[in-house]
Amino acid sequence: MIHYKTGLESRSRILQAAKSCFYENGYKKTTIAMIAERAEVPQSLVNYYFKKDALLLQIHEDYITSILRFVEEQVGNRLDNILQGHLLMQQIQQMGIYRDAKCAEVYRYMVDNGLLSPRLTEIVDTYLLGCIKEFGIDLSPERYRQYLVAQYGAHRELVRVYLRTYDPVESKRLFYFTGTISLRLAGVGEEIIEENIQKADRLLDEIDTSRIRFLP
Repeated sequence: MIHYKTGLESRSRILQAAKSCFYENGYKKTTIAMIAERAEVPQSLVNYYFKKDALLLQIHEDYITSILRFVEEQVGNRLDNILQGHLLMQQIQQMGIYRDAKCAEVYRYMVDNGLLSPRLTEIVDTYLLGCIKEFGIDLSPERYRQYLVAQYGAHRELVRVYLRTYDPVESKRLFYFTGTISLRLAGVGEEIIEENIQKADRLLDEIDTSRIRFLP
């Protein structure tokens, strides 16, 4: 039991050190040696637990998990449907990244290199499929996958090409749109989507998201 606890503590220290190093130096300039020094552990121990890319994936996964927990705790009983939960999660995630240029730089690297956590894809897929079923739309698995590809592609291009600076109003509008592309293609009405965006926006204004940060 003591060995297990020590292992968890070391792993946690490594992750926290990696978050600080990625934030301060950027992902490409950060080395395993720098992370080990910050965590005050041998470099071999960092390599034992994580490869460098795996560190970034784990940090991103922990970030997504913290947002899910936050939404449930803060407004879970006030959500009318799955779509509102999806919209809130998406906006909180992007705000926690793009309000800080250093966080945004690391995230853009992740998007450019396909390093987003599989946990995020799993969550988004589940939310969107739940939304489509909730609105009574019958889609074949193949067509649903095509719509998801369109949505992920739009998000990727938004991050890589168009979103070079963060504007709280305009960026929020763009993320609401790209986050609902698959639903629009599936036939969910514009009025329904807009009504749920407005409700999600009201809930977002009522909660303090300042502590939800991707890094450090």
